[in-house]
Amino acid sequence: MAATSVPHELQEKYKKVEDLARQLRNMTATLRMVQENLEQLENTLARLEETPEDARIFESIGSFLVETEKSKAVAKLREQIEKYRAYIKGLKKRIKEAEKEYNTLAQELITRETAPPTTAG
Repeated sequence: MAATSVPHELQEKYKKVEDLARQLRNMTATLRMVQENLEQLENTLARLEETPEDARIFESIGSFLVETEKSKAVAKLREQIEKYRAYIKGLKKRIKEAEKEYNTLAQELITRETAPPTTAG
């Protein structure tokens, strides 16, 4: 019995589903990492806000620690936190869109595979 070849259109859809699955795994891993970084920034901000106003505060610049004012450090952390939140929001949106596309394509493939074969008449 001769092996049937998979139509090019179907091969392209399978490839697209595989690519989307890989993208989703990568985006999900990135989301977890960014959320962990955000949590660290928020914890740092909370601890910094608890310190006295006259406490000596240092920030890392490359491999050096440089003294800075508490108000500047707090402002810088808040700015970073907002950037992370905006990035997370955008990333979640991209994940949702990719999931929708993945599910649609996967359902098309499942439906096509389970459909009875058509006969030319």
